[in-house]
Amino acid sequence: MDTNHIQTKLNQAQKEYQHAPIPPQLSQAVEEALTLGQQERRDRQRWKKQMTAAGISMAACFVLFLNTIPAFAQTMYEIPVLGQLCRVFTVQSYVKENEVRYLEADIPQISDTGNSQLEQRINLEISTAMQEMVQQSEANAKDYYDSFLATGGDPDAFVPIQIKLDYQVYASTPTLLSFVVWKTESTAAAYAQFEYFNLDLETGQTLTLRELFGPDYATHIAQQVEAQLAQWPADQQALLFDGVDITPLITLERPFYLTQNGEVMVVFEKYELAAGAAGRLEFAVGKIS
Repeated sequence: MDTNHIQTKLNQAQKEYQHAPIPPQLSQAVEEALTLGQQERRDRQRWKKQMTAAGISMAACFVLFLNTIPAFAQTMYEIPVLGQLCRVFTVQSYVKENEVRYLEADIPQISDTGNSQLEQRINLEISTAMQEMVQQSEANAKDYYDSFLATGGDPDAFVPIQIKLDYQVYASTPTLLSFVVWKTESTAAAYAQFEYFNLDLETGQTLTLRELFGPDYATHIAQQVEAQLAQWPADQQALLFDGVDITPLITLERPFYLTQNGEVMVVFEKYELAAGAAGRLEFAVGKIS
């Protein structure tokens, strides 16, 4: 068979394919497929909306139950992971933004301690402390913004100060609760603030270093800190300030927290003992039973 004959056959087959009649059922099948796809897409969107709404409702009910139904809070506390959330949980979360600052806050409360007076007192202290942190940070941001403009800065080029308020739970047991609320600012580490809470849930009192270690607590803690500093490698010890006396720094106002296994951790702010590169320093100084 010559090549001309083969080419003629191919051209004829192509024309037959291109002009093949469309089956009458095809249009209906395509329309039904499109309709089905659109319905499935609407169903998926409806399902997502329902699940989102359900999640929001469940979260709202969870917080409502924690605040209004003691039996529910007690039940949740008996669940190993969720128990700590029932002791200290986020009661308010918000973001505020303007040309001067970007503020992000998670505000906690305590509950399910079995002592309503303790809860009211500590929750008021938390609220007061974090409100003061916000006010101070907003004042700092405004001062920084005004200084930026006063030195010829372009308002459109100003980057809002980042302010973050949050908290961390260190220990939650049937008898002890230890956590911190804190604030940081993007302008300077010196503006960071930390407020520690160490609570004896049996007595309803705030724990102190004197109660934990007795009248000689300052000497005991200073010795523990000095022993650990002596074990630092040479490059870290080079960051320490010369002639720092630890004992006078150990007062009843010295920040500390308790770990879940009862370890007492004293905290020194940045620049108290060493250069800024050392950061905030923490030392384990004893364990309570």
